[in-house]
Amino acid sequence: MSPHWTVRVGVAVGLLVAGVGSAAPAGAAPPAAPAATGAVGQDEQVRTVTLVTGDRVGVQGNGTRLVNVERGPGRTGVTFTVQLAGGHLEVTPSDALPLLRAGRLDPRLFDVTSLVRFGYDDRRADLPLIVSYSGDAAKAPARAAMAGAGARVVRDLPRIGALAVRQNRSDPTGFWNGLSAGAPHAAGGPPAMGLRPGVAKVWLDGMSKPTLDVSVPMIGAPLAWQPG
Repeated sequence: MSPHWTVRVGVAVGLLVAGVGSAAPAGAAPPAAPAATGAVGQDEQVRTVTLVTGDRVGVQGNGTRLVNVERGPGRTGVTFTVQLAGGHLEVTPSDALPLLRAGRLDPRLFDVTSLVRFGYDDRRADLPLIVSYSGDAAKAPARAAMAGAGARVVRDLPRIGALAVRQNRSDPTGFWNGLSAGAPHAAGGPPAMGLRPGVAKVWLDGMSKPTLDVSVPMIGAPLAWQPG
């Protein structure tokens, strides 16, 4: 089982790991060194990744070493599950978990390592997303939901029933609030989240690199090699 922790924000990661280490299941493997230390190496650049929720994650080591986590504006009470799985650092806000479990959010939205590798850290002004809708009748409501969330639709993808969208990182929390359809708990904790009418699922518009066993046959290389 991959190690994971639920953490509060606003303290150094070294303290976070020390504070939750005793809560790990008996016999669980200790966290790998790149994720376990919050010490900032002098020769390593700290990169900031703003999640789709508006929360900010500081990382080093190609996105595999957690430095800190900061809640987005107005997100009091949100906690974070931090997990190192398959060499990827995942940071998931508590109010996104119900949507993830329901299959309404792409897990890669919280895969900080992949976001860094795609170049989707805060050096980029927007976050590329694919927003799918259920049937033609839902297309207009999905567009309206994106406009209400302050996102820009850059392309229609009718064959897959989706919109290519850019989330403006100047107000990411506003996007998340506009996208969600939840109401705050009475105790003032994180809201019970849903998605606006018309929106079926939100995906990361990621990048893929075909491996040689896929890309070589695609360009017809084996056939060309046969004549010698």
